[in-house]
Amino acid sequence: MIKQEEQDRIAYHDSVLNPVRTQLKGITEGLVKEKKTRIANEKQIVADIERECNQMHADIRTEKASRK
Repeated sequence: MIKQEEQDRIAYHDSVLNPVRTQLKGITEGLVKEKKTRIANEKQIVADIERECNQMHADIRTEKASRK
């Protein structure tokens, strides 16, 4: 009897919690995907800034050289 009650409670709680577990899994996967996307975007932005900075310095050197 106690064993059956335990199994019934486990089944009930599983039926109630499984939708929540599914939602939590989806949210967690979404967060991981978003984090990876943000990191990739950040790396691209840093590379763009570095490239622009290098170009700016090259332009400055060219301008200085042309004024001599």
